[in-house]
Amino acid sequence: MTSTTVLPDPITQVFDRALACELSVRDRDGPPVTMPMAFLWRPDRFEFVLASGIVVRRKLDLLRRDGRVALSFTHFTGSGLADPPAVFVQGTAAVADRVFAAAGLEDFWLMLFRKKPGSRAALFDPGDRVGLRAKFYWRARVVVRPDRIWAIHGEPGHQRMEQII
Repeated sequence: MTSTTVLPDPITQVFDRALACELSVRDRDGPPVTMPMAFLWRPDRFEFVLASGIVVRRKLDLLRRDGRVALSFTHFTGSGLADPPAVFVQGTAAVADRVFAAAGLEDFWLMLFRKKPGSRAALFDPGDRVGLRAKFYWRARVVVRPDRIWAIHGEPGHQRMEQII
């Protein structure tokens, strides 16, 4: 897909307004490992940006071993969306070779503060003189490029899938 690929409005609204997605990565010896993630949708580059903490490295190790991932958008609390479709993305992830704090992830942090205004105070506490909180938020930049996007419409038990790309 390219930056000129046009997505239907309900899909772009999900990507613009959902607060989190579920990232699924392949585990070597078992079922996929799934975890909630904050994300940034970059339509100009047709990619998602995620920022994964480096304290617990398993997710990053799995992504580096096998970049095939899935992103699920199924929970819309706090997004302001009324009856959006669930969206499923299959794609390929690449993990940056560097670690970032604020510099290098400005676009991600600005999105997070826009979607979750209270997170700014929680992340950057001026009283944190030791800097432990700041160190915990060092991140690896993960870029996911979609290969396929699916929308799931309808009520449970009466759903239909539509391939968007």
